[in-house]
Amino acid sequence: MQYPVHILPQPNFRRITNIQQLHNHHLIHFTETKDNKGVDNKVREDSIVRQTDHLRDFSNCLLGTFEVEDIYIELAKGEFKNYFNADWAQGSSLERIPQYDKDFVVNKERGFFFLSISECNDYEVNYTDGSNVKPICKVLHTPTNSNFWHLSLRWFHNGQDISELEERQRRKPEIKRILTAAKAFIQEKGTFDVPAYQSVDVSIYT
Repeated sequence: MQYPVHILPQPNFRRITNIQQLHNHHLIHFTETKDNKGVDNKVREDSIVRQTDHLRDFSNCLLGTFEVEDIYIELAKGEFKNYFNADWAQGSSLERIPQYDKDFVVNKERGFFFLSISECNDYEVNYTDGSNVKPICKVLHTPTNSNFWHLSLRWFHNGQDISELEERQRRKPEIKRILTAAKAFIQEKGTFDVPAYQSVDVSIYT
């Protein structure tokens, strides 16, 4: 089996910096199992992340050129996994293409849910307890060496990307509350029906 070449970065590609151009697109996020839906038809909280702290940089894929079936591609543990997970350097050629069984496997046990970019990007997450802390959700294009269509949800507090905070700063109660609110936000916005989607206009990333 060959790795899906349509999700790999190419030297002539460039990062998507104007996320507004993607506002008619959706993100797809994989879950460890297909048992990811709660009784209220919302994403199960324990399906979002294993640890709340992992929400600082919430990984997704841009649905479009990246197909629903591509979500089952799972990088295997091995000597090249760190390379494939690393940030792609714009303009660079790949040193290696993932090889089946050595670098990746197909994991059909995965489940998934969707997030609308227009409902997430620049969204102010309001607290229900009247707090003045109102983190801003931003969608960022963060391509890796194995997936050009990797996008992250990041949370900004007072203009600061909290994923960039030092560990001691992340321990502050205020930051923990932001991540708790972020989890509730994802749980509320996540959907399960496959949305209508189309390939990303090449002019956006070349």
